[in-house]
Amino acid sequence: NASTVTPVDYTILSMIFPLIIATIMCVAQQLTGINAIMNYAPTITKAMGLSAILGNFIVMLWNFVTTVLSIPASSKFSMRQLFVTGTLIASGATFITGVPIYPGVYDNETGRQGLAGLGIFLFILAFEVGMGPAFFVLSQELFPTSFRPKGASYTVATQFVFNVVINVCFPIAVENLSGGPSGDQNKGLAIVFFFFGVCGTVSFALLFKFLYPYNDHEDHALAADVVEAV
Repeated sequence: NASTVTPVDYTILSMIFPLIIATIMCVAQQLTGINAIMNYAPTITKAMGLSAILGNFIVMLWNFVTTVLSIPASSKFSMRQLFVTGTLIASGATFITGVPIYPGVYDNETGRQGLAGLGIFLFILAFEVGMGPAFFVLSQELFPTSFRPKGASYTVATQFVFNVVINVCFPIAVENLSGGPSGDQNKGLAIVFFFFGVCGTVSFALLFKFLYPYNDHEDHALAADVVEAV
């Protein structure tokens, strides 16, 4: 019975393509700027005239609501659909956030903060419904059963590395791109969000074409053929 045959073992070299796709998933999840978005959200809500406590409460409440929405969404769509669609929406959201805050692009302060706020809320929606929960499922589904512990461990570890890089480099990049502490910090923020948008757009294009769960049936068939030959 092919379903009971022990799957064949894979080397890291033979799994290089799924590992590359896993790395692109990590780029999509972290280099679209989830931590930067969450860090910048209080600044946006404060500029809208809300107190720091109220602004944080609204952002966290929206974060909770969108997380709950991921439950019915996961029963209607595949993890691939949720992750790829989430990446596309999140990429667009970073541009919506970044373009209006770039100095000189949008002079109306209320409208600028409103668009930036819309971008943040869209990003949180895309991340919590799609990219966030689907990532950890796909980090396993990308690999055959016999390689899954190694593949999933690599994917999650890489994601945390990108997480640390963003947390450390985001404030440094914003300040330097703004021309130093005395420069207009919105300029640096906008440029960083453009970078996030480009990373997300490129990741979306690659994942749309190449992100598919591994077919374990091929493992079983191959293993059954080996046993039968022996």
